Order: sequence, then C-alpha cells, then structure tokens
Amino acid sequence: MKKLHTFALCLSISLGIFFSGVAVADGTETGKVKNIIVEGANIISIWLEGEGDFTVDCTGGGRWTIAASDGLFKEKYAAILAAASAGKTITLFHLKAYGCGNWDSNKVYWVNTVY
Repeated sequence: MKKLHTFALCLSISLGIFFSGVAVADGTETGKVKNIIVEGANIISIWLEGEGDFTVDCTGGGRWTIAASDGLFKEKYAAILAAASAGKTITLFHLKAYGCGNWDSNKVYWVNTVY
C-alpha cells in the first residue's frame, strides 16, 4: 500500500510540473503605436507597428485592449498616448492569468515606455 501512495504522489507531482510548464503564455509585443480606437464607453484598442503580433494566448490578431474597469486604465492609456504622440516605441505585456479581452484580444497588463 505504501508503494502505491508513493507512486501516486510522484505521478501527481510530475504531471503538475509538466502541465504548469506548458500553460505559461505570458508575452510582450514591442513597437510604435499604429492605431488606437476608443470603443463605446469602456474599451481602448491598440495595435502596434511591425510584425510579431503576440497571439499565443489570445488570437485577436494583434489587438491589445484596456477596459475602463482596469484600476490603472487612465495611467496605461496616458502612457500609450504620450508614446504615440512622441513617436516612441512601447512594450505591452500580456499576463495569461489576466485572461483575454474583448474580441479575444490581449489585455494590457503593463506598458513600458522608454524616452
């Protein structure tokens, strides 16, 4: 009986490590702002220039969104607008645990601007 419990424990740990490693799909996209759409009363959509759209977790065709319900909505939007008007490159980060946004977009978890 002890061997069976040991085997079950080892199997559970192995499967847990295997599946946790496969499930990670956090990622970034870097570029200049190509397009911003203010949609309805609560969504901002952003597209960045260039190739390399991050579509591992959310397949929304390179669309990144920020919902008004996001606690840092104004700060993220301000950083993106400032970089867009200055012609600067930004990096947007998607966190898998944050989930996908409207239109199966990447939700903007953080914005990095370099001036």
